[in-house]
Amino acid sequence: MILLYNLFTLLALLLLSPFFIYKVFVNRRWRYRIEERFFPKRIRRDNFFLFHASSLGEVNASKVLVEELKRRFSLDVVVTTFTDTGFERARQLYSSVHLIPLDLLFLYSILFYNKPRFAVFFETELWPSLIYFLKAHHIPMFIVNGRMSKRSFKWYRLFSFFFKPVLQMFDGIFVKGEDDRLKFLKIAGSKGIVKVCGNIKGFPSVEEKEITLPSQHDVITFGSIHTGELDIIIPAIRKLIDKKRIIVIAPRHLEKLPLFEKRLKREGIDYRKRTEKKWGNVILLDTYGELVSFYRNSKAVFIGGSLIPNIGGHNPVEGLLSKRKVIFGPFMDNFKEEVDRIVKMGLGSYVCSAEELVERIEEVLREKSRGGDGFFDYYRDVLSCYVDGVEKLLMSGEKNL
Repeated sequence: MILLYNLFTLLALLLLSPFFIYKVFVNRRWRYRIEERFFPKRIRRDNFFLFHASSLGEVNASKVLVEELKRRFSLDVVVTTFTDTGFERARQLYSSVHLIPLDLLFLYSILFYNKPRFAVFFETELWPSLIYFLKAHHIPMFIVNGRMSKRSFKWYRLFSFFFKPVLQMFDGIFVKGEDDRLKFLKIAGSKGIVKVCGNIKGFPSVEEKEITLPSQHDVITFGSIHTGELDIIIPAIRKLIDKKRIIVIAPRHLEKLPLFEKRLKREGIDYRKRTEKKWGNVILLDTYGELVSFYRNSKAVFIGGSLIPNIGGHNPVEGLLSKRKVIFGPFMDNFKEEVDRIVKMGLGSYVCSAEELVERIEEVLREKSRGGDGFFDYYRDVLSCYVDGVEKLLMSGEKNL
């Protein structure tokens, strides 16, 4: 099966090569360290474990977990990523970082000059050839913070004949919620236990760049906004603009920044980019690694990716660092457990329209700050669940599936 997968991958690369060549020329992100996709740099470290966190958000969210694994097992870590932003962030945090190559068996023979003691995959990063390669070399493998969206579950279930044996190669799968546990079990077709630990993404651990904002202004931050949400966000911003307020708009993807600028100009909204020396009352965040710091300095926070379907929302827990109630749209499927707890504790609320968004922000601005410290205590138990689970399975040699 894995040989057929590799042959199919090579054939797809050949047939789609004109498209890939075009994308490489027109999009710098496709050109980023492209040689390492075909000629990976060898891992020459000894006594290490492998940690794969594909994107920027995953690298940030997994930092506390990686540090605890390093401490518990007294090992170095080699981090692999897929995206350019994830790679650059990982290089700021770790001394050994590699871009994952094309998912072909012979490329992993080049990458792994030395083999890891064990491998951890953050969330659902299923790279069949990589998983098969590690299994063939008897490397214990684990999924942590495992999740499966409705969309991905449909695909995995449709091709379960292929993904079932891939999942069964893992020595342990630790997931963020009961719904994810059931989905993994349905795909894997096993009677074993896939353990629920909770979502480590909420752990406020990443050292963000510190910023200083005028204390006499009320800061309102719209975080991780997608272009499809601007039809609701822009009318709300127009009503919220005030000389005593600073409104921060943080696009989820910086490559979409020109679309945000075009829309703001078309709507006649005067703004300044974060990297400009002089700020106005509307700031367009054009940097990475500062959003949480803006959250910390805000008196009202809206979590993006939640006003339109098929995205699933972004991390609402980071917004609680503002010591204020967080606001999000109706589509928060990726963080259902966290949102349920936030709403139940009175620390956040849903909105569905520009009018509701304005009304709720004004209410939050009038309220006194309320801490969410009790909410964060939960994540220490989540961290222990993941690390203890990996350690137990490594020591016992038992399989979770």
